[in-house]
Amino acid sequence: MHSPVGAPWPGGEHGEVLSPSGQRSYLAATAAVLAGRSPRWASELASTGAVDAEQGHVTGRQGRPAWFLFADSFERYLHARGKWPPTTAATDWEHLLQLQGADLEAARQANATLQAENAQLKAALAQRDENIAQLAEIVAQLAKTPR
Repeated sequence: MHSPVGAPWPGGEHGEVLSPSGQRSYLAATAAVLAGRSPRWASELASTGAVDAEQGHVTGRQGRPAWFLFADSFERYLHARGKWPPTTAATDWEHLLQLQGADLEAARQANATLQAENAQLKAALAQRDENIAQLAEIVAQLAKTPR
């Protein structure tokens, strides 16, 4: 392969890149996202040898060498822990729609509760107005009554 180190792997579905040795790999940050963990976790996973990995410089970037976690090894590691393959966008949309449905139902229930409470308050207000009117009549009658 004649692509520069760190270039996207042809046909890669999950952000795979070309490692310094020419293998399909994940940069630590991408591996962390796929695993739902931190970039530090992915770097430690690579540095401890829990997965096959190598360090190298991404072409066009300066600074410290980056960890390249070999894709096959990393995918086996995640699969053994029930975290591979990663969830697809369709699954995420399905989950989002389920959450939205639950939120909608909760909002409907809250709305129904508020409407019932509002009706009770309106009834109490009407009763209070009626009591005030009755008391005003009593006061008016008492004011007319000679002492």
